[in-house]
Amino acid sequence: MVKLSKQYVERIYWSIGEVSIKINEPESRIRFWIDAIGMNVKTGSNNNRMINRKQIDQLHRVSKLVATRFFTLDGVCYISRNERLCNFIFRNYQGIKKRL
Repeated sequence: MVKLSKQYVERIYWSIGEVSIKINEPESRIRFWIDAIGMNVKTGSNNNRMINRKQIDQLHRVSKLVATRFFTLDGVCYISRNERLCNFIFRNYQGIKKRL
């Protein structure tokens, strides 16, 4: 079996404790945000929440919006929903534009 050094191994999932250290927020707040936003998080065999890179980025963004711009969680959810809608409209607009 070939041993790989840690710099070459890319992790797929992180625990709540590791994520709390990465984004500098308490674990309880991260659990609350995950439940409030409705984020689909994979659970391990012991019902531990396992968070991937994309979800860590989303949680970091929530942290910045709440801490620096004083958004509520409802405001963060509104922005994320509208951002998806805007991206959908933009992609469709680009497709229509190409056809013309």
